[in-house]
Amino acid sequence: MIPKIIHQMGPSNLNNWHPIWKECQDSWKINFSDFQYIFWNDKDIRNFIEKNYSDILKYYDEFPYNIMRVDVSRYLILHSYGGIYADLDIYCYKNFYDDLVNDLYIVESWEDWGEKVQNSLMISNPNNNFWIKCIRCCIEKFICSASKNYTNSTEYILNISGPKLLSEVLDNEVTLLPKQIFNPIIRNQFNWSGGDYSSPEHFNALIDFNEMNKINDGVITRHYLTGKWPMENENE
Repeated sequence: MIPKIIHQMGPSNLNNWHPIWKECQDSWKINFSDFQYIFWNDKDIRNFIEKNYSDILKYYDEFPYNIMRVDVSRYLILHSYGGIYADLDIYCYKNFYDDLVNDLYIVESWEDWGEKVQNSLMISNPNNNFWIKCIRCCIEKFICSASKNYTNSTEYILNISGPKLLSEVLDNEVTLLPKQIFNPIIRNQFNWSGGDYSSPEHFNALIDFNEMNKINDGVITRHYLTGKWPMENENE
């Protein structure tokens, strides 16, 4: 059974939030008002791993990119607590809890992205062994990564800890959340611009965001893709 918990994570300093994150966060709190809501920042996550998964802490600290720690912590949080994990730039239109009849769900990706699933929206019962398989695979790939020829950091992260890792471990125990209603493509993506929220680009992004959310075409959640890992090198 899926526990009634919503997990999200991001910088504790609200000045480092993209303008639409608060709107997206509120959409989960409103639609799942009877759920426990847990917000995690980097310090919370490390303390959690040190306390509950100390055997992994060495590798967690050695990861060269902070987003890899974020990736791994998502899997461990769902293993420990269960519930619904959603990125801060995912907007939720309705409560879909009554439709969750299985133990494990991951949002489907688009074929041309080179992955079967994404780790932006994941749902699980606690103590599901799938997450342990993901962690083991991640650590094995990380240890062996020195001998691999990754052309850039994005490829490295996606394969070692991100969506391509999940896609590799994926098995028939995982139910896919259909991309058409949980992960529709956004043509006008909102790019992270280093926290300059006074810029015209951010103002226009907010307008586009509000206009998009007036359209309810059966979509349940919408991922706004606000940019590449703004928590990277974040000082909490």
